[in-house]
Parts: sequence; structure tokens; C-alpha cells
Amino acid sequence: MSQETVIASKYAKAALSLAQEQRQAEQLLEELEWAAGQFGQGDGRRLLLDPRLPVSRKLEAIDAATAGQGSPLLRSLLKLLVEKRRSALLPAIAAGYRQEWLAARKLGVATVTTAIPLSDAQLGQLRAKLSELHGREIELQQVVKTELLAGARVEIGDWLLDGTLEARIDRLRRALLSEN
Repeated sequence: MSQETVIASKYAKAALSLAQEQRQAEQLLEELEWAAGQFGQGDGRRLLLDPRLPVSRKLEAIDAATAGQGSPLLRSLLKLLVEKRRSALLPAIAAGYRQEWLAARKLGVATVTTAIPLSDAQLGQLRAKLSELHGREIELQQVVKTELLAGARVEIGDWLLDGTLEARIDRLRRALLSEN
């Protein structure tokens, strides 16, 4: 695990703790995901990471962007990240917060990657089977990668089930090479 991931995880845990105290955990989740979209990419990211721009201007930009829609907790977190020069961690903090929030609710997150979108029925069956296997409710996030030829890859935390055609061919190749 990289040092940035560890730092982002600590910020996420601290933010969740504060949000739970204020009974705003779900609200902060939505706000962090919004903020990661606004400031974690494109012009928003360039603005917060520009070393030539004074911190005061970055803080003004945050105030302008969050006026009327961001909670005081979100604004405080964003300002802290700017002041500590940790703005680049915002997307990782939002992702870490989501994981911590789900864990606190005894939910798991599974990412299923396929070549074509799965139907609602297929997603429901997969969610039910994964929930049964892991002993807790699972939230599915679907990713479509058209470069995959066939099969699916399912990830839940550190657990990986790779049933893609590429993975199957790779396992077959390794098995054949180990026999020689």
C-alpha cells in the first residue's frame, strides 16, 4: 500500500468519524463524491494543485464552488486538504470514505468488470450470490471494458475472482509451461 493511500485512508476514517458524530455520514459521502468529481480532475484539480496560486485564492474557489450545496464539514475538509497541500488525495479520500461508510453499515462493495453491461436480473443474481459468499450485503458497481473478450472479473476488497477469457488463457498457458 502506498504512503498516499495510507494517508488518504486516515483522512477518510477521520472524516467518517466526524460525520457520524454529526449524523451526516451519508450526506458527506454524497458531497465527497461530488467534490472528487469537481476538484479531482480537469480544471478543478489543476486549480487546487497549481503551486503558483496562493492558498487564499484556492480557498476562495472552494467557497464559491460549495456555496449553498456543501456542508460545513465538507468545506472544512476541503480547506484542510488545501492548507496541508493534500488536495491531490481528494479522489482517494472519497473512495476510502465510501469503503469505510459501507463497512460501518456492514455492507461490502464489489466491482464487476465485463465486456458488455449485465442485465438487472444478472446483477441481482450476482449480488445475491456474493452476499451469500461473504456473509453481508454487497453493493455492486459495474464497469464495462469493451476490450475484454468474454467473462467477468469480480473484486471485493482484496478478493479477486477473474473469470475473463484472458485470465483463463493465462492460467492454461502457465499450467502447460509448468508441465514441461
